Amino acid sequence: MSGAALLNRMARAAVCIGCLGASLWTAAAPAGEVALEGGRTLHYSIFNSSMIDPGAAAQHNLVRGANRGMINIAVLDAEGPVPLALRGSVKNLIGQRSALDFVEVSEPGALYYIAGFIFGHEDLLDFDVEVIPQDGAAHQLQLQQKMYLAP
Repeated sequence: MSGAALLNRMARAAVCIGCLGASLWTAAAPAGEVALEGGRTLHYSIFNSSMIDPGAAAQHNLVRGANRGMINIAVLDAEGPVPLALRGSVKNLIGQRSALDFVEVSEPGALYYIAGFIFGHEDLLDFDVEVIPQDGAAHQLQLQQKMYLAP
């Protein structure tokens, strides 16, 4: 699978979370969306990085591993993808916090921001991300996700 196909699949997973059984990707990658002011929608997904094709991961400098996860964020409006600045961190239950270093992935008609993180088996993680559209007000995104090591 090419990098473009993988990222398009990730976007469909984030957008189609309401489609029951739409694909294995949707079922395996918890995702959601948040309505923002101005008719914009924030889409996110959190998943184990082992789900990413090795070739696509190498093409985008993404690290794969059984104990490595990814958070994917995109904001869309009526005209399409919205450029963002993102700052964030992930924290486990014992308070260990790590910064999220988001990488922009741009393709025709699509713009994604992906950050990697390390986790332990059955870690319940708290994500705190400040999403700053280039032309709008900042939004605070707080998520919680239980992660499992890849087999």
